[in-house]
Amino acid sequence: LQQLRELTLREIAAQLDTRFREKAGEGENAAGESVSPDQVMVCMSSRSPNTDALLRYGSRLAGRLNRNWYVLYVQTSRESATQIDAATQRHLNNTLELARQVGATVFTYQSDDIVKTILQFAREHRVGHIIIGPSGCRLPFWKRLLGKTTLLEQLRLENHDFKLIVTENRRKE
Repeated sequence: LQQLRELTLREIAAQLDTRFREKAGEGENAAGESVSPDQVMVCMSSRSPNTDALLRYGSRLAGRLNRNWYVLYVQTSRESATQIDAATQRHLNNTLELARQVGATVFTYQSDDIVKTILQFAREHRVGHIIIGPSGCRLPFWKRLLGKTTLLEQLRLENHDFKLIVTENRRKE
């Protein structure tokens, strides 16, 4: 009964939000075309330990917002089929297949500039929410002195248009 009440309140909140946006004229660009910048994107990594949690979060958020959601995997030259081990390749394929099964539209791009690819994809597909897991690797102090930053830090610095959601890193035990 409590879950039913919660679901009802969410639905009412979504309807009120939609009415408010319609009255405020939001959702239209200069040409008067309808624009929905609230699509949801989940960024996947071949080495992410919590891909199922990312997919669940993305699916729930897209459901609450009543929006499309995408899964983006950017394959770098270091992760090509000849460079990556079989276990990692299987994990990645299973993850992308799971994403399709739970309703995401899956995209795989090849690029060595991951941040640029993520942001370009987000702009082209009118994404409003970028979901990403925390960076699994910590940079050594000497690399930071040389000006190196993690992927997440680069994304935070270059992102000016999107809500960036970083999920918790829960490892399976």
